[in-house]
Amino acid sequence: MGSPIRLLPAIFSIFIALVRLTFAEDACSYCYITQHIDHFGKHNGSFQQRYSMITEYFKPGRPILFFQGEETDTLDCANATILYEWAQELGGMVVNLEHRYFGHSKPFGNASATNENLKFLTLDNVMADAVEFVSQMQKNFTWAAKSKAVAASGSYGGFLVTAFRMNYPDTFDIALNAAGPVTGFGDISDPTSYNWWNWINQIYLDHSVVASKNISNAFLHLGERLVSNDTTSLQEDFRLCTPFIPGNATQITGLRDLLLQVFILAPEFNYPYASPGRTPIALPLSETLNFAVNQTDPIELLAKVNWMWYGPLGAECLDLEHWADFFKNVAVPAINYEYFSYISCTYDPMRSTGYISNLTIFPERAANGTTQNIACEFKYGTPTLTKAQIESRYHLSPAELQNSTHIIFSKGEYDPNGAMEPSALPLTANGATSRVLYAIDMAHREDLFRSDERDRESTTLLRRQELEIIKGWLEVDI
Repeated sequence: MGSPIRLLPAIFSIFIALVRLTFAEDACSYCYITQHIDHFGKHNGSFQQRYSMITEYFKPGRPILFFQGEETDTLDCANATILYEWAQELGGMVVNLEHRYFGHSKPFGNASATNENLKFLTLDNVMADAVEFVSQMQKNFTWAAKSKAVAASGSYGGFLVTAFRMNYPDTFDIALNAAGPVTGFGDISDPTSYNWWNWINQIYLDHSVVASKNISNAFLHLGERLVSNDTTSLQEDFRLCTPFIPGNATQITGLRDLLLQVFILAPEFNYPYASPGRTPIALPLSETLNFAVNQTDPIELLAKVNWMWYGPLGAECLDLEHWADFFKNVAVPAINYEYFSYISCTYDPMRSTGYISNLTIFPERAANGTTQNIACEFKYGTPTLTKAQIESRYHLSPAELQNSTHIIFSKGEYDPNGAMEPSALPLTANGATSRVLYAIDMAHREDLFRSDERDRESTTLLRRQELEIIKGWLEVDI
């Protein structure tokens, strides 16, 4: 992994590079580093990986605040996350590295999505990209030669930075995992596989007993209508793109699964403001609870909640025939599923999102993980890693996470991803022990966002706590 860093356009000295990469607060520019297509000798080619960097506040020896890009084609500018604000206090350099195969960092350009070319999209290569990037920063910036690296990211990216710390502790001194699932890879026989929907169930029960009862009754009523083939008005009720065919098992399952999705999204992305690519409206959970409390017609309750989400996104009808693609393309457009589906089929198979027990307010569902794995291997020609393989190969077993150091696992009240992180870690006198932090009134990876005047107090307090822990681990007294 020793290829030198290369910026485009070419930059001929570290001094010029520093000038080139120091941005005004609201400006953003991107550069590129040359990376191996495969860091382990299976391909001798290279590709350009995009990144954003700000050195405005950087002081000699101070930390490299490294944000790992997520499963999206939009790379956040280095001044768009909380790391930019922390850099001012820590005297740090801020860098955001785009994930290989996403955005402008496709190893094979438009041909990157073929099965032959996807085989280099591995967790080992993603980790090696990050290690190489930090190594080149330390090598090419004299002031950074002794800088420690703090890795941060959220959701799938949080899973990645945890893997960075657990597998490359000499490179990554600290990791902040904001709502990053590091469990949930088991099948239906694993009791923890139900935790995702158990968390969602608890959110609704904790915020309104009446709303929870009405949501449960709405799905029960829908189920009764589907079983009795009383489906004549469903196309009009839900504004479906095509007629509902009585007794059609595929449509019955598809309708239920599609309608369920917004009941995940509403709490998960319950931000105090609309966030393009994540939520089309502010406080969607509050809106959902309001509909559920005040709506007397159960079918209209389900319809209103769904159109609360899809209406502002410009949908004209709910595409039941292709509901999975409809959901991916319309509901949360920030995610690039072309490549993330491959990741979900290989080294990050979070199957637990499919399991719903018969004790929640939602319809029972028992997804067949084995069938999913077979479908994945048929599509991509690559087997899905098992829970045991992931935990042993990448040092992510419960025991190793329990004994880890310098990792912050943050979780928000509204975010079911928190169910896929450690629930607690042992209390010890060792200050280096990893931490699990929980914030009420906070949504998905909200602590990573740059500060906003609309932020809730709990999010602001969590960010401050995270920064103080990081200062202690860096041994920085500011």
